[in-house]
This record gives sequence, structure tokens and C-alpha cells, in this order.
Amino acid sequence: MRSAPAFVITAFKDRPIVKPKLVSRLVAGAFLTVAASCSMAGQIVSGLGWIARESITTDAQAVTAPKVGYIFIGDIDARLQDQTIQIQFTLGSQATWATPGLAASIVMNDGVTGQPVSQGSAAGQYSVVALGLSADYKTMFATITVHSGTNVLVKQPVLAIAGSATAADNPQINHLKTVIDGLDQCDTRTKSLQVSFKHYIALSNPAALATDATAVPDEHVRAAATNTGSLLTFSPGIFMQVEATPAAGKLAAYAELIAARQDQVL
Repeated sequence: MRSAPAFVITAFKDRPIVKPKLVSRLVAGAFLTVAASCSMAGQIVSGLGWIARESITTDAQAVTAPKVGYIFIGDIDARLQDQTIQIQFTLGSQATWATPGLAASIVMNDGVTGQPVSQGSAAGQYSVVALGLSADYKTMFATITVHSGTNVLVKQPVLAIAGSATAADNPQINHLKTVIDGLDQCDTRTKSLQVSFKHYIALSNPAALATDATAVPDEHVRAAATNTGSLLTFSPGIFMQVEATPAAGKLAAYAELIAARQDQVL
């Protein structure tokens, strides 16, 4: 079998070899062309909490959410005026938010410099002006105002919920027993809970849950945006069921059953 031909630059007598500098320029130009043709998009990111399935016993049981955020592609430009936006996180499956948490759980970082943005009312700081849940408890929303100042430009911000070091500040989730769908003996299935993100600007009512009819959808509708990710994973476990010693009548019945099965084998 003939092998595939290799790419070789050959120098002919009347044709000088391509100069290295020109090759470098051609390669660099090719990369720039590829980069220009690729669209940029936002990305959901999650701390991905792991929970033993057998530790969830009822739907009323509340579990503190792990940190989950979104990396923006657009900037928040508050150099001329305050900028107010709303972020939303919606739980998948049958899970619901038990609480929205406190304002301290909402954190913001500049995605280019990595510097945290402080909460407050001064120029360059941000305030959580509304924090709540949808009527069906599936969506948690936070309305945030970045206060204006001469140089206030938060580049490609990273906004997250459940970001407080104090667990009591962070939102909680329930109805997880239904999500894992029970637990059988020697059950090795892995279950997961998904969460999805939306971002709105130009809010007509900052205090309420925004929709496409009351605000302008932004980051989550950009081409190739990744808006859904795993929030919790429920690891498989071994469910041990302990029973009391059977009564004498049951022991006799078990003995008869064992004897019958032995006869069948023999």
C-alpha cells in the first residue's frame, strides 16, 4: 500500500524557496481568519455539588445550592449612567428553590482582570435591588444595578449566585427526593440536576421576574451560548435495609422454602 504523500517545500533552480517571514505571515493570517469566523458566546459555570443519594429522604429536605455563575461576553458599561440587569437561574426536573438566599450570595467579578466588584452604592459598586422566586419556585432571579462612574466598565463580567462564604446566605433547593426517583437496594444509578440561565436588560419592572415581553433578552440569546449545566450530581450508594429477626413461624416457612429449592436442584 502506498503511503500518503508528505507536504514538502521544494526549491527549484528558477523558483526560490518561500521565505520564513512570509510563511509566518501566512500562518498568522490563517489563524486570524479562523478566529474572525468563530462567534463568541457566554458560558454557564457551576461548582457541581456531589450528594450521596441515600442522604436525601424527603422532598421537604432543603439543600444549600453550590455556587453557579455565568461568564458574559458583553461588558457592563456604566461610565455614563447606572446599568440595571437581571439574571435568572431555573432548576430542571422536579426540583424547586426553597429560598432565594440573601443579597450577599450574589457575587460579581471582572472577567478580564479577575478583580471582584464590591457591593455598595458608590460609583463602580453594585447593588442587588431585587431578589426573589417565580410563582412556581422553579426560577430564582436577581436584579442588579451597577452604579455609574467615570471609569466604570466591568469587562466580560462573571456573575454568580450562592457565592457567599456563609452558607446561611446562599439559596436552598428542595423536592430532591423526587429528582433521585427513590433508591433501591444495590442501586448504582447516577442522577443529576440541571440548571439553566437567562439574562435581561431594559427591564420595565426591575422588582419582578423579567420575561421576553417585559425586558430585552441578552446574553442567553447570543449565538452558541451555553446556558444549561449540571448543578448537583447524586452519586450511587448502597441502600442497606435492616429487619428484625423473624418470628418462629416465619423461620419455619423459610426453612421449608429452602428445603423445597434444594429438592428442585437435586
